[in-house]
Amino acid sequence: MKPTTNFTITHQFEGVHLSTEEQQQILSFIGWNECPPFEQPGRVAWHILTQEASTEAVPEQQLKAAKIKGVGFWNPRPEGKIHSGVLANLHSEVPTPPTTDTLDSMLTFPHMGINQQGEYTIAYSSATPIGGILHERALLEFNSARILLEHGVPSTIPLMVVQYEDKYQFKGKPMGVVVNLSPEPTSMRLSCIQYGAAVHRGKDAKADAYYDKLRASLGVNGQPELETTRLQTINLLARKIGKLVHDFSAAGLYRYSSEWSNFEYDFARKEVFLTDLDSTLELKNVPEPLQALQVLRDLGTAVYRLVAKFGYPDVLNDYTLNNVLKFDPLAELLVGYFPEAPYDEIEAVSQRLWQCFAPHWVLLKKHQASITNEWSRSRRQTYKMDHDLFYVLTMTLVFPLFERSDLFKQYNCNLTMDNMLQKAQNFLGERYEYFSYLLNNGKVPLNLLEEDGYELSPMGNKGEGVIATKPFTSEDVVMKGQIVKLLGGNHSHASQMGEHTWAIHEGIIPKVNHSCAPNCGIRLNETGAHDIVAIKPIAQGEELTLDYAMRNYQIDYFPSQCQCGASECRTRITGWKDLPQHTKDAYAPWAAPYLLALDKKQVQEVAELEA
Repeated sequence: MKPTTNFTITHQFEGVHLSTEEQQQILSFIGWNECPPFEQPGRVAWHILTQEASTEAVPEQQLKAAKIKGVGFWNPRPEGKIHSGVLANLHSEVPTPPTTDTLDSMLTFPHMGINQQGEYTIAYSSATPIGGILHERALLEFNSARILLEHGVPSTIPLMVVQYEDKYQFKGKPMGVVVNLSPEPTSMRLSCIQYGAAVHRGKDAKADAYYDKLRASLGVNGQPELETTRLQTINLLARKIGKLVHDFSAAGLYRYSSEWSNFEYDFARKEVFLTDLDSTLELKNVPEPLQALQVLRDLGTAVYRLVAKFGYPDVLNDYTLNNVLKFDPLAELLVGYFPEAPYDEIEAVSQRLWQCFAPHWVLLKKHQASITNEWSRSRRQTYKMDHDLFYVLTMTLVFPLFERSDLFKQYNCNLTMDNMLQKAQNFLGERYEYFSYLLNNGKVPLNLLEEDGYELSPMGNKGEGVIATKPFTSEDVVMKGQIVKLLGGNHSHASQMGEHTWAIHEGIIPKVNHSCAPNCGIRLNETGAHDIVAIKPIAQGEELTLDYAMRNYQIDYFPSQCQCGASECRTRITGWKDLPQHTKDAYAPWAAPYLLALDKKQVQEVAELEA
């Protein structure tokens, strides 16, 4: 059969095992011999494979669907809404072949960029055809997916790039299609969890089912309609996304739009993966002095997209400021990106960024009814956050973390904080004064300064610590524990609550420093949180200390040299599993009970293996 649309395969990835029948089916869709199947509005068709594919690089991963980008578009008119994304005024009730008409809606949207002099600048999207993609952009996605596969970074898998016949020319350049393979049969994106269909329970059965399956995979309990359940899910995903953005940069790539609509979830491997790569470029083609700036910009994008979407019109009434600050998904994203960084430094960064966003968010909430029901798209855009200031603030605040990271070393970065501040001043002009206010005046909660019987205090080369402002006797409850949020993994200020569960305690409990000869221990209270209990008399003015092994089974994230200064110092901070038995026996009354249970479990498993 002669295809409706002629094309040529220009690139084919040889590392994929796909049946001939499936390849022919995909080509039939590209040529419009058969109508391409669209699951979601947009320019991406989605074909579920009847015969699963695999790769030579990761043969155990089963690929279940083909993502066919640039083959046309589908955008049915949404019921009960006056806006529907970038194709807002382009409705097509049935799939339509690609066109050479220009998609205007994205041309005026400003993006944060870096110019050739290494200064901040505003950039705009390139023109793109409605329902189509330039062949050169299709090739970018193909090559980027190949590079990510080679570096073991979760992503869709490249299959092929085609170039359409001459009638499909856009501004003098050939159009084409890029086909990638996905490990998931559904095209659902993570955006549906934060600000999409799954937020409003009962309105979209498919989105509800996806959310339920995702929560089960992540181990999130709780009623699905609750904001707190959704935020706990977002937290776990944010940490995974933070790591993924880091690994994307480590693979030598830049310019990824880290909006959650560009992330998918692989249920078999329990990991987030990248999916839209047609804007992505290779860092090796950027002058070396600018490479680290591009990496920082990509992190800024991930931070901005996460924060700004809490102000999305459809979900303005679905999140409260108190709960978002309490769960702090932004801190989780930064932990994923900077796993070695002290949590208090990460928390200080996130607090200042929320402080920047909060006034804007409250203003949106004030006008929520008008935004949803009355205002045009152009008027809504006038209420967007000052996003370039937010980017500059993000890149400056995270810089102290970045300059201690592996990426700073990988890209031979010679930037300093003075450089970052000068770039901010050059770009922001009169706004620099407000930027400085946000940079230097992050609000510190009162309960981080002083409590009844203890207070936060400078501790020399150890940074900060907690000192007693009154004496305590043995077995006194010094600090009452209350869990403020559950975490997706361990870090320096986390308390382990079970074999695979960690949490942050409220107040300044996370500020209590480690000692190999502590004066405090752990006791579970009625809420399941950790009280800090005196295990010996403590004098007024004495530092409160805790052996971190009393609360964590395994510790891998502290420097190799312990700085506690105790005569009994073990020389490095270790977890419970690494303690000698006589220390475990001494600590037993003051350690978290699950540590003892894990020891028993280990003994039983060894006995079973030896039996």
